[in-house]
Amino acid sequence: MTSASSGSIPVILTATRDRVAATARAVRWTVPLAAYGLVALFLIWRRTDLATESGALVVSRIIGVLLVVGVLPLLDDPSTRQVASVPLPLWVREAPRLITMVVLVLTPVWVLALATALPTSAVLLETGGILALATGAALLVRRVTDQMEPSMVVSVGVLVLPAAMYLLPSRFAFYVSPGPAWADAHVRWGVLLVVGVLLVTYALRDPATRR
Repeated sequence: MTSASSGSIPVILTATRDRVAATARAVRWTVPLAAYGLVALFLIWRRTDLATESGALVVSRIIGVLLVVGVLPLLDDPSTRQVASVPLPLWVREAPRLITMVVLVLTPVWVLALATALPTSAVLLETGGILALATGAALLVRRVTDQMEPSMVVSVGVLVLPAAMYLLPSRFAFYVSPGPAWADAHVRWGVLLVVGVLLVTYALRDPATRR
């Protein structure tokens, strides 16, 4: 049994390497690059807002939403059905895309937070909550509907979500300025992040796995 397990390790490693290489070739990098270009232009346009905490906070939130929309096409994969037979769990096959999305979204937001002396953990929590929820929604759409390119549908929801959050009553608000309501708002952001992670976890269960 041990020898059989040892013999399967090179197969898994080779399959993982091939999957990462195939993912890098299949991903449509033009959309994330366009999102980065749009973010750069937005920063140049609103650079004066970065001088104040409230202005920098608004800029970081807008940039976070733009980047989430920009990376969602990384989940579009018309070849999913063809690679379903590779000897790897579903979450391993999707891991390169998910890791890339997290890095591409959270790194610029983290750098901006450091440069403008914003509360880094709070800013990352807000952006991470939207990213997790959008990723979970896209994976769930792809799983339930067999729609291999869910980014178009989910991107609309990501753009509408912040506007809907701004309309919430103050006691349920997500977007608040540092102050008495700051901690309560980020508890809600934490709940949103957990919901997103649970959606991702469910959507990445192998179809043959029993509950």
